[in-house]
Amino acid sequence: MTARETTLESDELPLPIKDLTPIITEDMSDSASFDEVVELLVQSGRSLPHAVLMMIPEAWERSTAMSAERRDFYRYHAALMEPWTDPRR
Repeated sequence: MTARETTLESDELPLPIKDLTPIITEDMSDSASFDEVVELLVQSGRSLPHAVLMMIPEAWERSTAMSAERRDFYRYHAALMEPWTDPRR
């Protein structure tokens, strides 16, 4: 997330992004950091399910049972953010 902070933008947020950084508070647990990113995504206009699916996508790349619409959702969002692992790496 630190690497993405300089490219973030949203007309939905009540404050400029620069006033909200750092997005992830240093020395917080992984769960707390996850919550901070989910909150940012929801406050910027995404629904809670949408935000979570962005952060923890299904195994979509090789799925033969997934609809094209769902696969396109994951492909699009993969270009915006990497799947959640350790937020500080």
